[in-house]
Amino acid sequence: MSSLGCIPFFRAGGNSAGKKSFSCSTCGKSFARNGYLIEHLRIHSGEKLFSCSQCPKSFSCSNYLLKHMQVHTGEKPHSCSYCQKSFGRLYCLQKHMRSHTGDKPYKCLLCPRAFIEDKTLRVHMRTHTGEKNFQCSQCNRSYYSSSSFQKHERIHAGVKPYICDNCGKSFIESVHLQTHQRVHTGEKPYHCSHCPKAFANSGSLQVHTRLHTGEKRKTKSFNCDQCSLTLTTLHNLQRHMRVHTGEKPYSCSLCSKTFSQSNGLQLHMKSHTGEKPFSCPQCEKSFYSAGDLRKHCKTHKREKFSTIVSPEMIFS
Repeated sequence: MSSLGCIPFFRAGGNSAGKKSFSCSTCGKSFARNGYLIEHLRIHSGEKLFSCSQCPKSFSCSNYLLKHMQVHTGEKPHSCSYCQKSFGRLYCLQKHMRSHTGDKPYKCLLCPRAFIEDKTLRVHMRTHTGEKNFQCSQCNRSYYSSSSFQKHERIHAGVKPYICDNCGKSFIESVHLQTHQRVHTGEKPYHCSHCPKAFANSGSLQVHTRLHTGEKRKTKSFNCDQCSLTLTTLHNLQRHMRVHTGEKPYSCSLCSKTFSQSNGLQLHMKSHTGEKPFSCPQCEKSFYSAGDLRKHCKTHKREKFSTIVSPEMIFS
C-alpha cells in the first residue's frame, strides 16, 4: 500500500464541489487535480519536457508548447470584431478589446488611475512606493520597470533597432518609429475637437488645443546648485550637471572614448562606420555631423564674397 507521505508536494483529500485539495509545498498554490499540481511543480524545478521542433525553446507543459507553435505557423485564430487585428491567444484578444471598449478593470487603490493590464498596475504602484528596482550601472538613473530600463540602456550603447524603411532613420523605441512614419504616410490621427485641424502626434495637438482654451503651459524650473542656470526638466538638469562633474557615462564599444551626451557617442560611432550622412549641396563633400556641414558651407559663402569683392577693391 502506497503512502502519501512519500509525496511532499501535495495533500490529497478528494475533489468534491471543485475543492482544490492538491497544494504545492513550495509556494502554497492549490489545484483541483494532481495532474495540474505536477505540471505546476515544473516551474519550481525548472524541468521543461516539451521541446519545440522548430527552435531550441522548451516548455514545462504541453499547452505552452501548443501556444508557442503559433509563432512558427503564423496562426491567429482570435479576431477582433472592431478592427482587422487577429491574435494567436485568446487572452491577447481580450486585452486588445479593452482598447476599444475603454474597460480598465485594474484600479489603483491609492489614486484614481486604472489600467488595462494587471502588470501595468503593478508597475504603477511603484510610483507610490518609490520602488525603483532597475538601476543603470553606467549612470545614476533608476527605473520602475524593466522595459523602461532596457530602453535607457540603448542610449548608452547607441543602439537604435527600429529603422524606417523609407528613409533609413533609426529610433530607440518602436513608438518613435511609428510616429516618424507618419511623415511619409501623411497620417494625422490626432484631431482637434475645436476645429478641423489634425496632427501626427499627441504633443502637437496638446500645444494647438491651448490656442483655443487659452491655457498656459505649466513649466517647472530646475536650478543648478553650481551655477545660475535654470532648466525646464529634471533630465536637462542631470545632463547639464555633467559639465560640472566631468561625468562621461556613454562609452564607445569599439574604442576607449567616453562622452557626456548620448548624441556625442552617436556622432563618434560614425567615425568607426565611415558614415557621412550630411552632404554639401554645392560640392561633393560629405560630413559626419550637421555642425561640420554648416561650417563647411560658410567656406562657399566666403569664396563667393571673395570673387565679388577683390582685395584691390577693398583697399583702393
